[in-house]
Amino acid sequence: MLVPGFAGTFSLLETYIGKRPRRGPFPLESALTWSILLNTQSLNEIRGSVLEIGVEFGTSAFLLLEALHPGEHATLIDLATTRDWMDGINGPYRDQADYTFIVGNTLHMEQSQLPGGCRWIHIDGGHLHRHVLNDLQLTANSLSEDGILVLDDFFEIRWPDVTFAAMEYLKDNEQIFPFLLVNRKLYCARSEDRAGQYARTFASFVRENVTAIGQARYWENVEMLGRTVLVVKMDMSERLASLEK
Repeated sequence: MLVPGFAGTFSLLETYIGKRPRRGPFPLESALTWSILLNTQSLNEIRGSVLEIGVEFGTSAFLLLEALHPGEHATLIDLATTRDWMDGINGPYRDQADYTFIVGNTLHMEQSQLPGGCRWIHIDGGHLHRHVLNDLQLTANSLSEDGILVLDDFFEIRWPDVTFAAMEYLKDNEQIFPFLLVNRKLYCARSEDRAGQYARTFASFVRENVTAIGQARYWENVEMLGRTVLVVKMDMSERLASLEK
């Protein structure tokens, strides 16, 4: 798998931060992680739909919209729209037509209502056990062979049900394989081989660009349920931190 360069990754991040209507609650470390992985998919010609459960302010959804290629479509699901989302989609993203916003509760949805062949799925909906387990079961078959599934608030102390439900699901299923943990987000792939490729590519990017990132600590081959996960902590350089000023 080809490793993206820093320039292209920085460009995506810079454009996204310059256009989004508000700061947070999507930390810069997560936005950089997404930019690296989305740019990895772009460089390796991995295409498909994107899906997000739990949009709220739109701060992560806007990065997905920014990373869409011609012919790709985003499906976004939440209980309601917010003023920040509407400001963004009627403002800097008013020309972004390749998305569908579904107002609804995923506890009452069927898998057939979701797109297939998703190269990116972000689960950030309800944080209770039943919500997380439902969303993992609901979306697993939507993930493409080359896709990435991201689970929010894994190991977040305020939401222990997220970790409990995820570990329960991962223990009993071999539909997704975790490969990366950064800033309380767990990244998974559809196969063990693809998980390993993504982990090695991400580690290579960090090693090759550690000075541009600022500081980075990483632990390779951390064992989790008999599988290996890359754990990374990045502290932003002045150049990256200045994007949010």
